Amino acid sequence: MSSLIDTILAVYPKLVSWKFRDRFGSPLLTQLMALKGNSVQFKDYKVFLNPRDKTATELFLIHVNAGEWIWESYELNLFAEAISANENPVVIDMGANYGAYTLSACNLAKKGLVKNVVAVEPNRETFACLKRSVEAGGFDRFAQLVNAAVSDNHNSECDFYVDERYSAMSKSLARPDVSALSSSPKSSYKVRCVNIDALLSEANIDKTSKFVIKIDVEGSEPLAFQGMKATLESAVGYQIFFEFHPDALKSSGHDPLKLAQHLFELQPDLIAEIQHEKRLKLINNIADFESIIHECLTTKEMWKDYTNIFLSKNAALPAEMRRLVSRETA
Repeated sequence: MSSLIDTILAVYPKLVSWKFRDRFGSPLLTQLMALKGNSVQFKDYKVFLNPRDKTATELFLIHVNAGEWIWESYELNLFAEAISANENPVVIDMGANYGAYTLSACNLAKKGLVKNVVAVEPNRETFACLKRSVEAGGFDRFAQLVNAAVSDNHNSECDFYVDERYSAMSKSLARPDVSALSSSPKSSYKVRCVNIDALLSEANIDKTSKFVIKIDVEGSEPLAFQGMKATLESAVGYQIFFEFHPDALKSSGHDPLKLAQHLFELQPDLIAEIQHEKRLKLINNIADFESIIHECLTTKEMWKDYTNIFLSKNAALPAEMRRLVSRETA
């Protein structure tokens, strides 16, 4: 029975195109997911998914027969290398979604390579799946899971707009003067807002640690940075991976260029773009960011309206980052 399901799933994306799935849903896929326990089994852990969510159904189709993360595999490998390169860092995952980064960090924590894992996710259904995955992997002793949205305020409330198509595109809006802008209808509910400075204090996590941080919060990145100001000032060192999505930033009331300027004000040792083509490119000045913003806002290519950014300060670089610096300075 299991091999038959695997065979069906292998041909399913060929029979039902992505464009059809995106527009009309995924016929029969929820039933196939149910037969697989609404989960994907990786080498070291299981990931539970919400079959009503298109983010989850697409993850399921991509990963069910792979046995490893394919979606953002390049970024995940860099993330894992950053953790391994720095002795026992604290890992923070903001916008954890189904836990690609959180579970990868937890698996390294199980091997004694991570001090603490803090994961923040506002979507209550996605969070329930993440919690189940962490518990099933025996990772709950390493991870602190927080069902909230990251912000500059702590223990306040904000509106969380649930994208009816893809949970990964949902967003929280902490500013009352901004409306959620989208061509597709969104439902909303109130969620708790937290900032990282206060959250670490409540958890008695030392802010002088080294940190490896991932941020993917659909336009609330400036608030996330403001909410960890004290942490970044106190940290021995840190590395940050985050999604830079100019259109999402603008629709949340933020100026993408101001965020870029803030990154340089942190005086990092290195800022680099992690490009979709699985390449790294150093960002040396604001002009480089202006070019990135222009490309993201004017592209006609699918998924090219955002990019990923890496910055490092007083921390050991992943091997590929070291090679990039060596090439650029040679």
